[in-house]
Amino acid sequence: MQTNKEGLYCSGGKNWISIGSEGDVYPCNSLVYNKDHLLGNMLDGPVKLSKDFMRCPWQGCQQICDRHWSSKAVFKDGLVTDQENVINPSVFEGKKNPAAMIWAASWVCNYNCQYCGLPKDTRKTTADQWVEAFKQFLDLNEFDGGLFNTNGGEPLFYDGIEKVFAFMADRGFAISLTTNLSSDIWNKVVHAAPPEKWGIINCSLHVTEPKFNWEIFAGRILALKAMGYPVSVNYVGHPSQVMLAPEYAEYFTKRGIGFCLIPMIGQYGKFNFPTIESYPPAMRDVLKAHCPDSLKDTNRFDDGKRVEAK
Repeated sequence: MQTNKEGLYCSGGKNWISIGSEGDVYPCNSLVYNKDHLLGNMLDGPVKLSKDFMRCPWQGCQQICDRHWSSKAVFKDGLVTDQENVINPSVFEGKKNPAAMIWAASWVCNYNCQYCGLPKDTRKTTADQWVEAFKQFLDLNEFDGGLFNTNGGEPLFYDGIEKVFAFMADRGFAISLTTNLSSDIWNKVVHAAPPEKWGIINCSLHVTEPKFNWEIFAGRILALKAMGYPVSVNYVGHPSQVMLAPEYAEYFTKRGIGFCLIPMIGQYGKFNFPTIESYPPAMRDVLKAHCPDSLKDTNRFDDGKRVEAK
């Protein structure tokens, strides 16, 4: 790690990146949302990544994907005083030069959740264009596999996304997907790659969205599990949904499906909860009961220092 200034350094921009639907490449998921520290555009030309850690421009790691899939190091007084590696290095086993990345095929979504803060500027592309772009990117940076996360928007609404899944699986990447399950899972998941090629299918549960259909959601996640696909439920912890979480948690945990409630920390519309403790007591009890893993997360950094779990 080449350092000339104290603070938090990260593998973002080295072997962890976030790619927006317009093709822009950023060192992490936090920066892609804020369009900060652009590394280049994958669709417009080759993007060569750094071979070293980058000093974090924010000196903090708040996004859960960034915390779990980038390695961190704190440099102080000429020494690395603190270090945190990726949460699950098993996806890198046997790889000479692995990478983890998160890709938004499109920011378009069939839901209209009032708490959604995602970008809206989606570039018109084809799956074939993306396959060619990823081929050039992997070849140029000599990546031989790792983890390929896909989110959105609703990624399964993207026409031909199964081509990208199949290509990345063939190149040694475990495929991960965040989806609301309201679109075509059969051609775009089941027929794209077999269960062993998938890292996790993270099924986002938005129970207060008017277009949400419980029978479709439950039926599809249970079908995927029955066919051997790795599935889990990501219950969106907006204040309007928090108190409904226990009944859904009971349903899925009884069926052997992981359930994770990730609380919304910060300001969302007129809600402002800077910490778990700032939630009302009844909501706080639900959050603490159903999101212990995220509350104990040791990968959180702020102001160049690790935030100790409470």
